[in-house]
Amino acid sequence: MPDKEADLIQVLEQEELENIPKQYQPWIDTIGLEGAIALCKNFGGSAPYIPTLNTMQSFARKRHIQREYDGTNVTLLSRKYRVSTRWVQQILDEPMPASIMKRE
Repeated sequence: MPDKEADLIQVLEQEELENIPKQYQPWIDTIGLEGAIALCKNFGGSAPYIPTLNTMQSFARKRHIQREYDGTNVTLLSRKYRVSTRWVQQILDEPMPASIMKRE
């Protein structure tokens, strides 16, 4: 059976990229043609939420705080990550994802 995705990539590569509708050009510029096709394949017709960079940074900061907590360093972590001690405490009260616990 022919690989439809490979065939589609080949057809689109032969098409001049400027002829692809303008609203899709940022996708191709950012993640490449194959990435844009993968997005269409996996999420076509839906409206997936794409988080802001700040949201991703906040998630990463939370996981770093959880990993670095040693039982006594709430104030140090709040200073290091420029957040309140209360916010650090709230993060520490959240369950730590299994993927974070495996790294330790």
